[in-house]
Amino acid sequence: MQNETKPVIITDDTFGDLTFDGGLDWYEAEVLWLGAKVNLRVCGTVDEHPGIALSVAKTLWSEQLRWNDRVRDRAVHDLLELKNDTWLDDDRDEPLTPTEFLDRVTLTSVTVETDGSFGFWFDDGDLFWGHAISVSGTLADGPLRAGISG
Repeated sequence: MQNETKPVIITDDTFGDLTFDGGLDWYEAEVLWLGAKVNLRVCGTVDEHPGIALSVAKTLWSEQLRWNDRVRDRAVHDLLELKNDTWLDDDRDEPLTPTEFLDRVTLTSVTVETDGSFGFWFDDGDLFWGHAISVSGTLADGPLRAGISG
């Protein structure tokens, strides 16, 4: 007989049901960010409610337009020159403008850590040959850095 355990779920007024992923120590839900579905991940354990992370997520969601602009501006600031200087495809690509860069990236998830820091994760639209774009920061300091990974 297989031992099945019930998933651990917390219900939040803003985000609905968040399901615990024990392998990654976060609660996750699919939510809307400016009308598009993204994964929200708030870090915590099954024994400890993700209070700080959830509070930060609520602040980000309550000010989506402002945070969206700030995060995307950081991505352009930190990554556009890198793209145009070293990630053009064999001289066939023209350097991108900030608008062209932003038109290619798509937000896929937001992760909030137990210390209140956050990460916005974007599909790179093949700007960096399939690497993810991340922008990390805090509410107090704003978006601090953008990078590519994967």
